[in-house]
Amino acid sequence: SASAGTLAVTGNIGSVAFWQYSETNGASWMKIPNSTPSENYPILTKNRLYRVVVQNGPTCKKDTSQTVAFNINAPSVAGSIAGATSVCAVSNSGTLTLSGNTGNVTSWQSSINNGATWQPIANTTTTQSYTNLTQTTRYRAIVKSGICNPDTTAAVVMDVSPVTVPGTLTGGGNFCGNNATGTLTLTGNTGTIQNWLSSTDSGATWISIPNITAT
Repeated sequence: SASAGTLAVTGNIGSVAFWQYSETNGASWMKIPNSTPSENYPILTKNRLYRVVVQNGPTCKKDTSQTVAFNINAPSVAGSIAGATSVCAVSNSGTLTLSGNTGNVTSWQSSINNGATWQPIANTTTTQSYTNLTQTTRYRAIVKSGICNPDTTAAVVMDVSPVTVPGTLTGGGNFCGNNATGTLTLTGNTGTIQNWLSSTDSGATWISIPNITAT
């Protein structure tokens, strides 16, 4: 493997007998047949401990140095957020859930201007709740693994529709005999017209009219 750096022992009395490393947090050790005071270590992909064994003369006991630890952090992976949906304004609630991440959540963020600016949310868990949103809101999470650079999820959109307002009908009136003709007009509505209804028994029963226009 390519060398990532060099370890060196100083302050020792005696000669280096050999070096050792452990990838089991010291439960077991692998001998490195190197009797020099320096040891090149490779590019590491997992946690590793190093130590050196020294002996002063042929009759003195060997002594072992303190360990040097390399803690390897996996690159940050933000993962993805599930749970975004379309809701009606004011009366809504639910939870967004982060999964597939490598590293810890450092914060969530929200945006109400299509991602032009983001507001931090002091939440370091993998779930983010929302309640009574009044406008379309984007959410994202920031994840960091150890000392590695943070990673940010793709934003998810909570699409918030304004509360439905039926509006007002104009154009009715009093008519004589069979002369009731004219146009009814809907104004002031919020939402899309689904259909019209008519009743000839003072509203006891209604018949659907397949008309999605405002007149």
